[in-house]
Amino acid sequence: MKKQATKLTKQEKERIENRLLSIFATALGAEMLCLYLINWFQGSSGFVNTARWITYILMVGLIVLAVFLKVKSKKFNAQGQTSRAAKYNNWFWVCVAGAISAFFIYPTQIIGFIPGIGMPVVMWLNKLNFFFGNPISFRISIVMILVGIYTIAAFIHYGIISSQAHKASLNKGIK
Repeated sequence: MKKQATKLTKQEKERIENRLLSIFATALGAEMLCLYLINWFQGSSGFVNTARWITYILMVGLIVLAVFLKVKSKKFNAQGQTSRAAKYNNWFWVCVAGAISAFFIYPTQIIGFIPGIGMPVVMWLNKLNFFFGNPISFRISIVMILVGIYTIAAFIHYGIISSQAHKASLNKGIK
């Protein structure tokens, strides 16, 4: 059965606007960081080492932050504060996505230590450089494209919700 559109309260509109703002700000920050990493990975050895360390620090830091946010979410959920728990849970998934992206950008040294299958996987990953001469730049551009797709999809989703609510507010029979 199709869900009937209802008018949005002022708090619901504000929640949607805040969510869109946080999605846009997070996506913009991620895109800027990815652009810096592309430039640094194509630079001299000092820049490449810095980009490696930044990628590893991001990966470990985001994993630690994700664990912290999940624990806080469970704590608030147990206390009955579901709205705060939902916020922490949303940021938990952002951190998980960031950690996976950081691993995807530069996994070669981590995977290379796995005996037996490590080096063949690294060699296969380094062959993936379709439009770039550097496979790391290709992987970073994939992450950037995925962030852009998610951002556009979120804006379309919340735009549809807002549009349906606006149509419902024009129709006096729907409450």
